[in-house]
Amino acid sequence: MRRDSIHWSEQRFSQLTEFERTMLRQIFGVVLESGKAPSVTMLHKALQTYRLKIVRTLGKLEQKHRLVRNKETGVIVSVYPLALIPTEHQVVMEKEKNLFAHSAVEALGIPHMFNRNVEIVSLCHVCKDAITITVENGDIVSKSHPRIHISNLWQREFTAAAIYSQCMNFFCSEEHIKAWMHENVQLANECQGRLLEQGYPRIKEYWTRYGRMIGTRKIA
Repeated sequence: MRRDSIHWSEQRFSQLTEFERTMLRQIFGVVLESGKAPSVTMLHKALQTYRLKIVRTLGKLEQKHRLVRNKETGVIVSVYPLALIPTEHQVVMEKEKNLFAHSAVEALGIPHMFNRNVEIVSLCHVCKDAITITVENGDIVSKSHPRIHISNLWQREFTAAAIYSQCMNFFCSEEHIKAWMHENVQLANECQGRLLEQGYPRIKEYWTRYGRMIGTRKIA
C-alpha cells in the first residue's frame, strides 16, 4: 500500500464528513461479506446518490489516507486498516472471509474496529516462525509464543511510508526484536518495541474508538 504519511491522532479521523463515514461503512460492509471492495456502481446504488459525488468522495478519502485506489483502474485496493491483497498478517474472522492487515498493529486493531472474535496468523519478522493470536470478546485469550513482542512507531504526526511499513511487526521473543533493532539502527530510532500485553491496551482503545466513529462495530 502506498502511504505518504500516517497520523494516529483522533483529530485526523474527526475531519471525516458524515457522508465520508457513511461511504466507509458501506465499503467495509461489502469487504466483510465478500472480501472485495465495492465498485462505484455498487456504491451509487447502495447510497442512492449521483455517481459524481461517489467519485469525488472516494478521491477525498484517498487524500485523507483512508483508502487507496489503483491509479489505472480506479479500483479500491486498500481501505485502512484492511489490505485487499494478501499480506503476512492474516486475520481470520468468524463467518466472514479471511482478511489481511498491512501491519501487526492494524491486525490487532481489526477485532476492535469490527467488534469480532478473530485469529491473527502472522510471522516473526526475524525468524519467520508462525505466530498466532486469538482475540475473543476484546481480549487476547491465546497466543503461540509466551513473550510475543510488537514494534510500533514513536508517536508523531507524519511518518514516511517506507518507515511505517517496516516498523510495525510481530516478533516471537524479546531476543528477536532486540536483534532486529541492533541490525536496523536507523529504523530502531523511529520505532519502539513492546511486549504484546504492554502495547495492546492502547491499540484496543484506539481502534474501538475509530470503529465507533465510523460505525463499523455495528455492522451485522
